[in-house]
Amino acid sequence: MRSMTALLVFIGMVLCLGAGPVAAQQLSADQENTIKADVSRAFDEYRRWFMEDRPDLVARRIRIPWLRLQPTGPITISMDSQVKTWFEDTLRPLVAEGYERSEWPVLRICVLNESTAILSGKYIRYRKNGSVIGEYGTSYVFARSGADWQIVSTIPHDPQKLVLC
Repeated sequence: MRSMTALLVFIGMVLCLGAGPVAAQQLSADQENTIKADVSRAFDEYRRWFMEDRPDLVARRIRIPWLRLQPTGPITISMDSQVKTWFEDTLRPLVAEGYERSEWPVLRICVLNESTAILSGKYIRYRKNGSVIGEYGTSYVFARSGADWQIVSTIPHDPQKLVLC
């Protein structure tokens, strides 16, 4: 039931982000490719800061309020300091396990409109000794804020269940 509620919240959010006159306009292939490249660059920066254990920088890529659609239910993070705390709490046990890096063998970007895209991927976390911590899946809803792209929602999920366009 909770996963259904989270799914409905997510669908509602995507529909709201895509509402209005802009949603009716079809993007050209060049526009879509530019947006995909911009979202990819923003995500690369986010990943680099995460692996460098820099929650202060990760917080720059997150748009407040940030909605995390966890398997246990939605969590809304409404302050920059909460974003930093969230990532510190996420990194602490990883570092204790010897975390070194994450690799993303599968990444998909779906452009919904000029200012909204979903990035969905599968990633593998590795220890310093090269052993695998685990395989995961997460989808990110990105929104353009001025010239910048920020994460407005994060949805962890089974690595085999990626969002497709």
